[in-house]
Amino acid sequence: MENTTPLSARNSYVLTSADAAAGTYLYAETMLVPAAVIRCFGDGDPGGECKVSRSWTFRKGELIFTLYEWKSTNLYEPGMLTQEQLWSLEKPFPLHIGSREPATREDALEFGSYLRRITSQIKPS
Repeated sequence: MENTTPLSARNSYVLTSADAAAGTYLYAETMLVPAAVIRCFGDGDPGGECKVSRSWTFRKGELIFTLYEWKSTNLYEPGMLTQEQLWSLEKPFPLHIGSREPATREDALEFGSYLRRITSQIKPS
């Protein structure tokens, strides 16, 4: 079957619907500035449970990646950072990268590098 996905979409990461994230799980972690993630990619999707406050779903060709925090806010445990505190941080914080086959751990690490490169270019206003 011929691949009908445009070349530009196969070679870049594109934000996509959270519905595409079904079946993803932790592949890697990356250190990112949460406020820079918001500046680059918007507010994301609500986590939908107490373990995740926000998430973003990306597609690169047939690969799906998710970016999210895990058990890091007071949604999970009282006394932890509020969602507002976490997502306004201007210092690096560990965030999770999820995916599923056919992606590999190397694909997830490459995605993490992309995220660090893109978010580091956007400075606070």
